[in-house]
Amino acid sequence: MAEEGMKEEMASDGDGDGGRSSKDRKHLAMLERLSALEDERQKQLAARRADSAAVANPLESVHAFLVAFGERQMDVERRLGSARGRGSQALGPATVKVKAELDTIAAEVAEMEKLLADACYYLAAYDVQASQSTIIKLKDELSSTTGELLPKKKFSFRNKAKADEDPEKNQSSLPTKKFSLSNKAKADEDLEKKRASPPSQKHKSFSQSTENSEKILSDSGSVETIKDLCDCVIVKDTSSFSIKEVALSNLSSCKVFLRGSLRALYIHRIKDCQICVGPVTGSVLLEEIRGCVVVLASHQIRIHSASSSDFYLRLRSRPIIEHASKVRFAPYAFHYKGLENDLAEGNLSDETEMWEKVDDFRWLRAVSSPNWSIIPPHERLSNLVPPEVIIDESSPL
Repeated sequence: MAEEGMKEEMASDGDGDGGRSSKDRKHLAMLERLSALEDERQKQLAARRADSAAVANPLESVHAFLVAFGERQMDVERRLGSARGRGSQALGPATVKVKAELDTIAAEVAEMEKLLADACYYLAAYDVQASQSTIIKLKDELSSTTGELLPKKKFSFRNKAKADEDPEKNQSSLPTKKFSLSNKAKADEDLEKKRASPPSQKHKSFSQSTENSEKILSDSGSVETIKDLCDCVIVKDTSSFSIKEVALSNLSSCKVFLRGSLRALYIHRIKDCQICVGPVTGSVLLEEIRGCVVVLASHQIRIHSASSSDFYLRLRSRPIIEHASKVRFAPYAFHYKGLENDLAEGNLSDETEMWEKVDDFRWLRAVSSPNWSIIPPHERLSNLVPPEVIIDESSPL
């Protein structure tokens, strides 16, 4: 009986050891399966990373942008210093070389603007603002260098004929005209005819008025400038511009229509104006805009200090506003013959609907900014076209 009890006890002990071994085997098998799954997951992750690296655009790299932008900045600064050194002693043919060098520098700065416009959608806001400040600084330096090395000719009247030294002889040579009542009556009659002349004769087409054109559109060396005007209508083809960069400044109650493409556009201090512009292949900067309607297509736009204004845009990146209030947005609404070709050449043919994705740099809360809104469809302007007959009633402010 004792031997049978011992056999049963040994049998039960054997069964216990066998049970524990089975559990260990199951546990080890589970760990092996998990390890295999993890290895497979890591392989798939590595493959996806390799595929992404193969198809990724190398230009869409913050580091690559900063390096390229910094190199261009140093090159522009070096060229400006070199131009100042050679321009101080430039005479005759050397002046032509200096002008060509300054034109090359202006083109290099424009390329920097285009580089920033193409990269702004993946750059941080700080990088965009810092790069824009650098471009503005370089433009200021270029403008001052151009004014220093290639000063504009001062306007002067033609020299009058020298008067005779003998005043008595000079006095005697003057024609004399006797006053009479009949002469006075004729003068009054001529004055009445002038007053009764039709008002249409007082107006001239902007494109035909050379004097007004020189006053309104002056070549400052680095940008074409339209400034210091009130109550006027301006229509220009950008093909007539020697430099594809335009600045609109200090305008009040004006209508400006610019047909054709530009490289860059700067709008500063305008009030109660309507501005319609063709495609801008670089960036657009607006400051101090009050009660205006602005219609433009561009790769990038920044709006500073704007209020009670409407913007009709077509963009490749999100519009940026700062210190703005009561500004509204809608799709691009300008039209002229040849616009489709200009948009295609500027890579702006597609409607990206970026115009409604506004970034307010002064509103960092999760809720929508109260400073801007979408123009309701029934309030939007459509098919804005430049006038065929241009009446220039410009007057300086």
